[in-house]
Amino acid sequence: MRAASSCVSDLTFALRRYWRLYIIIPSILFVLIAYSSFYISRAAAPARVGGTVVCFLVIINFNNSVLAVLPKVDYRVRFSA
Repeated sequence: MRAASSCVSDLTFALRRYWRLYIIIPSILFVLIAYSSFYISRAAAPARVGGTVVCFLVIINFNNSVLAVLPKVDYRVRFSA
């Protein structure tokens, strides 16, 4: 019984680590970059546009990473690209 409990706790730890590393931290960084445009001068338009482009690329990357792990189906679904 102890081996099964250890296996479950290892899996739980791995899922928490995955969640934190690949979901929480990138989301926080995305929000920080998005809000940083409010603190950049209006005269520095290229810097503001650059921050917006980075946020847009992050959204595209998240979408592509989700689509990569979904099973392929023959018919069109709502979330397909």
